[in-house]
Amino acid sequence: MSEIAALTAEKRQQVGTSSAKRLRATGQVPGSLYGRGGETVAFAVQSEQLDPVIRSGAKVVDITIDGTTEIAVVKEVQWNTWITEIHHLDLQRVDRSERITLDVAFEFRGVAPGVVGGGHLERPLHSLNIECPAVSIPDKITVRIGSLEIEDAVLVSDLELDGDITVNTPADTVVVRVVAPSEEEEELEVADGPAEPEVIGKKEEAEDGE
Repeated sequence: MSEIAALTAEKRQQVGTSSAKRLRATGQVPGSLYGRGGETVAFAVQSEQLDPVIRSGAKVVDITIDGTTEIAVVKEVQWNTWITEIHHLDLQRVDRSERITLDVAFEFRGVAPGVVGGGHLERPLHSLNIECPAVSIPDKITVRIGSLEIEDAVLVSDLELDGDITVNTPADTVVVRVVAPSEEEEELEVADGPAEPEVIGKKEEAEDGE
């Protein structure tokens, strides 16, 4: 679990598409802070400050707007078409003692022996739905696959989680598995077996006898 990132922003006096475009042209990103019964605050933050925070995978930030600091969850990040620039940021206020529910992505570690032996790795689940303290959100959920043979699988119940985390995803859900190659693939491998070597000597003898 990484430290909570800090952002410094200013209130926006103007909102709307035209105002947002002008902000982005000056290297700033428009955003909104809302929730917990407080007013919705439109703010602007420097892109060079925000970009590394978001790209690091931060899920919770301490944001200071005109001198007032609040803790918030990153709810939505809007990017441009090429995913090179952040266009808008939505933050939702939380309390430091509050438990929140969210999805955390998996990180797969290791090489499955079953894949080396010809099997295929299937990952039907891309993230884990959990409940945890707002200040203790894991960066990712580590899944170790270094012992998986063909037909082996890792279930949600097999995951090793640290800290005060409640898992909402059903325990019998498959996270990752190694499946055997299909019959068509096996038949193709047989059909495309090693080509017979050309016998150079015989070919030359045949040509000499013509």
